[in-house]
Amino acid sequence: MAREGVLFTNHFCTASSCSPSRGSIITGRYPHCNGLMGLVNQAWELPLSEKTTPQYLKRAGYITHLFGLQHERSDRNALGYEHTTDMATVGTGCHSVSESLVQFLKAGPDEPFYVKAGFREPHRPFNAQRVEGPGRGPVPAYLPDNTMTVFSTDHGIDMPRAKATLYDPGIETVAAVGYMYPQRRPLTELYDLITDPQEMNSLSSNPQFRAVEEDLHRRLHEWMRETKDPLLEGAIPIPKFF
Repeated sequence: MAREGVLFTNHFCTASSCSPSRGSIITGRYPHCNGLMGLVNQAWELPLSEKTTPQYLKRAGYITHLFGLQHERSDRNALGYEHTTDMATVGTGCHSVSESLVQFLKAGPDEPFYVKAGFREPHRPFNAQRVEGPGRGPVPAYLPDNTMTVFSTDHGIDMPRAKATLYDPGIETVAAVGYMYPQRRPLTELYDLITDPQEMNSLSSNPQFRAVEEDLHRRLHEWMRETKDPLLEGAIPIPKFF
């Protein structure tokens, strides 16, 4: 994602502990300005008077979702998200949160959306299940066009002279932004749903499948004639309401 998008190499948080930094991320204000100067699990709360990112985006027409971990308010339903995952069933682990998020994205939301996904794994004790794999990968191909993906953390690593300190390892954070650009779709696309269930690699230009494509074209036009599809006459005009 960083290779194809933007990687920030001088990115710092406003506070080197969870809640204050997350409060800044979700409000755009310093901890001493938004009131969240300590940890939520130690009785601090982001005041309800503070407007959050999901509240602003909802006003702009986005549907908003929270998947997994948050640490800004004790009541996750008070952050302004329209939809939040059930902590009792999904939890905050990487595997379960990712599965829920992928299901949502593959369903192909029709409206502009904002999603925040948080995972517990970076926190000590580091006793979570080991994640096998290369540790990196491309932005998922099933993301809708014009989707921006931001990967970041709230503070430095949870180790001595890092988290909860003002040394660079405590306040310097990763930040990368990826973007799915809109693509012009060809008139004909052909997919093998067994080997390519996400329908990302069209076979329409492959001579090996030319007979299949021609047969499907023929069957489609026969069906259109039988059902008197108006598209056979050209573009369908937009109804006049006034």
